[in-house]
Amino acid sequence: MQEEDSREAILRCALELFSRKGYEGTGVQKICEDAGIAKPTLYYHFGSKEGLLESVLSENFTELEQRLMSIEPYSTQTDIYEKDIYPVVLDIISVHFEFARRRPLFYMMIISMSFSPKDSVVAPYIMPYLKKQYDGVKAYFTQISSVHTGLKGKEHFFALNLLAMINAAIGFWNGGKGELDMDTAQKITKQFMHGIFSI
Repeated sequence: MQEEDSREAILRCALELFSRKGYEGTGVQKICEDAGIAKPTLYYHFGSKEGLLESVLSENFTELEQRLMSIEPYSTQTDIYEKDIYPVVLDIISVHFEFARRRPLFYMMIISMSFSPKDSVVAPYIMPYLKKQYDGVKAYFTQISSVHTGLKGKEHFFALNLLAMINAAIGFWNGGKGELDMDTAQKITKQFMHGIFSI
């Protein structure tokens, strides 16, 4: 097996095992067996099991971060509902849905890890990535609240709640209940939009 092939095989097997059995429930030996490599090869590429987790997170999360950053900045059109806040929220949801469809194991893994206790082994590794995701979403609400001043001070609440709605939809989809399509994204957007001006 070529060096690059062995690295990719380890990452692929680690992601599958971490997502299905949890990080702490997955041993290095099992990863090596599934990847068809010896332990020294894993340590050569990643240094440790923790280093492997960091690589799984960084190499998968980069795509989501880049997609979030590529969303068009908020453009003020306060007199046209469909062209003001609505398209930004719809884009945020759509980016997450597309990413989850492309990388379902990874997305379910980060949802699961997001509920890890603060003192767990995985918390120091997953939390910086979840913060990047949250910061990426909150940045759009900060742009919006600079125009819709009645929303100032609520950006944190909006980011958390939108991500919760997105993650719930993805979780149900993963369990065979619901779709991650444009119709679902539009319905969530409308439900979310109905709520933000009522608090």
